[in-house]
Amino acid sequence: MSFKKLNYERSTEAYMARASAEHLS
Repeated sequence: MSFKKLNYERSTEAYMARASAEHLS
């Protein structure tokens, strides 16, 4: 469960970073 939570947080962070990068482009 902890692993899934960590994986979810990492994927969410990556998604937000990619979304912000596309927005700035």
